[in-house]
Amino acid sequence: MLTTAFPWYLLVTILGLVTFPLTYRLFPALKGRGYAFSRALGLLLWGYIFWLLGSFGLLSNNPGGILFAFILVLGLVFWAWRKIPDGELREWFEENQRMVVTVEILFALAFFFLILIRGMYPDIVGTEKPMELAFINAILHSPSMPPHDPWLADYAISYYYFGYVMVAILAQVTGVSGGVAFNLGISVIFAMTAISAYGIVYNLLAALRPRLKISNTLYSLFGPLFVLIVSNVEGFLEYIHLREWFWTQSSNGQWVSKFWTNLNLKSLINSPASLNPAPGELRFWWWWRASRVINDYGLPIGKAEDLVKIPSNSMEIGGQIVLQQEVIDEFTFFSYFLADLHPHVLVMPFVFLAIALTLNLYFSKREGHIRLLGLDFEFSWETFAFGVVLFGGLAFLNIWDFPWQVGFFAAVYVLRQAHKRGWNLKRLVEFLTLGIVFGIAGVAAYLPFYLSFSSQAGGILPNLINPTRGAHLWIMFGTLFVPILFYLGYLIL
Repeated sequence: MLTTAFPWYLLVTILGLVTFPLTYRLFPALKGRGYAFSRALGLLLWGYIFWLLGSFGLLSNNPGGILFAFILVLGLVFWAWRKIPDGELREWFEENQRMVVTVEILFALAFFFLILIRGMYPDIVGTEKPMELAFINAILHSPSMPPHDPWLADYAISYYYFGYVMVAILAQVTGVSGGVAFNLGISVIFAMTAISAYGIVYNLLAALRPRLKISNTLYSLFGPLFVLIVSNVEGFLEYIHLREWFWTQSSNGQWVSKFWTNLNLKSLINSPASLNPAPGELRFWWWWRASRVINDYGLPIGKAEDLVKIPSNSMEIGGQIVLQQEVIDEFTFFSYFLADLHPHVLVMPFVFLAIALTLNLYFSKREGHIRLLGLDFEFSWETFAFGVVLFGGLAFLNIWDFPWQVGFFAAVYVLRQAHKRGWNLKRLVEFLTLGIVFGIAGVAAYLPFYLSFSSQAGGILPNLINPTRGAHLWIMFGTLFVPILFYLGYLIL
């Protein structure tokens, strides 16, 4: 797989370098000028132009169409490059070479690290991976956009398939099959997420501590570490459970533990002896339990003696039988280790790109002016146009990220304006206006997708009868809560 990995690495790296003048233009308030996000931005624009023109029948789904879309991206890059004064890019690279080298090393290490993991178990079987591969193959074999549904003849894919379009573009350019593109795609997304997380932390530290250049470059590595590698506490619990911590043997020889019973984690509630694999059985899937640590409880259904049959998914609390509801609580490294090339994974580097756009808005000092629905807003038309493509693309990638990132952008703009002009009713009007405009414009920018899209979501309802236990909250997020609490203590002291 390494022989096919190098072309992908080179292609995405060259794409980032070529696109950098555009990020340099779009992120003037960031110390890194968007360098860490240039790969994601380039891939987003390339995929959007190719898909949009293909959806209108102007491009075919073949290498020629992909090349033409890339030429249009180069046109945008040329426009941005002409806006940059002569010699400024060279001076920036000389001043920020430490950060640039760090980003490049991090991308290479992250990419080939996941290639190594996938090389150990490259099979695309189990969970939702066959479906994801089917989408990639459907896009590769469709003559035009929208791609054909692999299960429903004469219909287009009705799903968030934008991420698979990007993977298919890279596959066609490098000439690899859908199966190979699957494993390379998850590795590229992992690496782009790593440098994007690094870029967010680096630009925050550069704004807060501009003089500490070396330490900012190193401390920013905590970004990808906590985003991609640090997991939940279940792995530690597996370790101490296997070593029989907090278990005692009763007089009748049974192993009992109040600690593990109260914690009530699936499988770990049983004694270590009962979890020993049978002869010839591999205990390979122990790590799967880390994505199922939350068990919500429903309302009591009665006492045990009053029930004819006690459901298997229940437990007794305070003399009452309550139903348990297992919750899927995947974390980042689990998804990449599993190689789940799903929309919630494919969207990750582009969410960081949206955060970078919002961060640039907050730190911006030389704002432009744009008028939306009769209100003046202090940011440039370039920011607005790119925001429409980016936020709208998030909906096409993973629709649940769309409203949150639009709301975050609007909230940060309102916060910035409040610092300058105070809090008043106009701030609320600005927030609502930005949300409405970006929402409508983002949908309009990807209208062909919505014309063939039918969602299975039935709406949003509050969860009133399935509370999550505090212990499970700490198991899931303790590895993040503890460093935050230590840092808050450091600030207080």
